[in-house]
Amino acid sequence: MNSSKSEDLRKQRSLSEMTILQKCEELNRKYKTTEDCFEAIYRSLNNGKGLVCRNCDSRDFEKKYGARVGKCKKCRIETHFTANTIYEDCRNPRPYLAANYLLAKGVIFNASQLARATQIATSTAAVIYKKIQLVLIEQISQAKNVDAVDSSWFVSVMAKRSTRTPDQQHPAAEQAAFEQELKTGSMLPQIQGAQAQDDLPNRELTKDEQTIWDLLGTDRKTFDTLLSESAFQTGQLSSLLIIMELDGVLNSEDSDCYSRANSPHPQNSKALPNKNPNANGGRPPHLHILLKRTTKSTQAVNPSPPYNSSFKSNVVIPSEEISEEIIATITRIKANFHGIARKYLQPYLAVYWCVDSRKQRSFTKLLKACGKHGSISTSDIKAYVTPLLVSMKRAA
Repeated sequence: MNSSKSEDLRKQRSLSEMTILQKCEELNRKYKTTEDCFEAIYRSLNNGKGLVCRNCDSRDFEKKYGARVGKCKKCRIETHFTANTIYEDCRNPRPYLAANYLLAKGVIFNASQLARATQIATSTAAVIYKKIQLVLIEQISQAKNVDAVDSSWFVSVMAKRSTRTPDQQHPAAEQAAFEQELKTGSMLPQIQGAQAQDDLPNRELTKDEQTIWDLLGTDRKTFDTLLSESAFQTGQLSSLLIIMELDGVLNSEDSDCYSRANSPHPQNSKALPNKNPNANGGRPPHLHILLKRTTKSTQAVNPSPPYNSSFKSNVVIPSEEISEEIIATITRIKANFHGIARKYLQPYLAVYWCVDSRKQRSFTKLLKACGKHGSISTSDIKAYVTPLLVSMKRAA
C-alpha cells in the first residue's frame, strides 16, 4: 500500500518536473540569449514604454539591444534600467523570466525545481521566487476577486520552521506567537481561584454558539444530530464546533461526538489556551478534524486554528463557499509543497491567486508588474511576515 503510494508520488513529481522543463524550453526558444531576456525586461518597464531618464524624465535614449545601460540623448546621463527594480544587480535575467512564464502558464513550482530548470543555485532561485511572490502580494492587495480570511484557518499547512518559530515548538506555534505579538504585549490574564460552574460556558457565547450549547444540554450528540436539529449548514456548524472546542467550551469524543465542557472558569471571562504549548515535545496534539461533506466527495482536513491560539470567539466564520476554497487551497499546498512556514503563507496564497487568474495575469502583465515594482533586497524578504488576515482567491 505504502509502496504504491510512494510510486504515485514519484510519478506525480516526475510529471511536474517534465512540465516545468517543457515550459522552460518554450521560453528558451523564444528568448535564446541573455540579451533577448534583458530586452524583454526593458520593454516591460513603465507599462511597456521603456526607460525613463531619472534626471530629466526624457524617454529618448541611446541603448544597444540587450544592454542594461542607456544614455539620455537630452542630458547625456547614463541610466541603468534595472536599478531600483527587482532586477537590480541582476546578471542572469532568464530565471526571472522563467518564473513568470511558469506562473502565466498555470504551473506551480518550488525553488528547487526552478533552480534545476534554469541551472542556477537553489538559494538564488529561492530569492528570485520570493521577490516575485512579493510583487504578487502587491497585485493581490489591489485586486477585487479576493477574500480576506483569518490566517488561523491554514494552520494545518504550517509545517516548516522560520526565524519566527518559537524555540522547541512545532511550526504551527508560530501562529499563536504572532497573535500574541498583536496584543498589548502582556500574556492573557491568569484566572485564579475560580469556582466550577458546570452549567455555564467558560466564556460569553455568540448567538449561534448559544444555539449549539442549548441543543447539547446535558447530552452527548454527534455532528449529524446537531446538523439535523439546527438550521446551520455543514461548513458553518463545523467552524462553530472547532472554535468552541478550542476555547474549552465543548469536549469532542471520537472526533464526531460533542458535549458541554465542565470548565472551572467563570462566565464572560476571556478564553484561555486550553492546552499546554510545551506538552508533547512542543508538538500540537490532535485537533478536531473538520469533516467537509460535499455532493462530490467527503474530505477530512484540518483548517482549524492552532491549539494554543488566542482565537477570538467573534472572529468572522467563513461562508460555505469560502470554507470550500480554504480546504481546496490547503489540499493544493500539501500536494505541491507538503507544508510551508506561517511567515510566508501570504506569498503562496498570492501565487495560487495568480495561477488561477492567469487569463488576467499574462506573461507580459507579470513582467510589467515586476518592472513597475521597486527594488527588493534580501533583508526585505527576511523581514516580511504574513499578516493576521490574508488575501486569497475569491470562491467561485
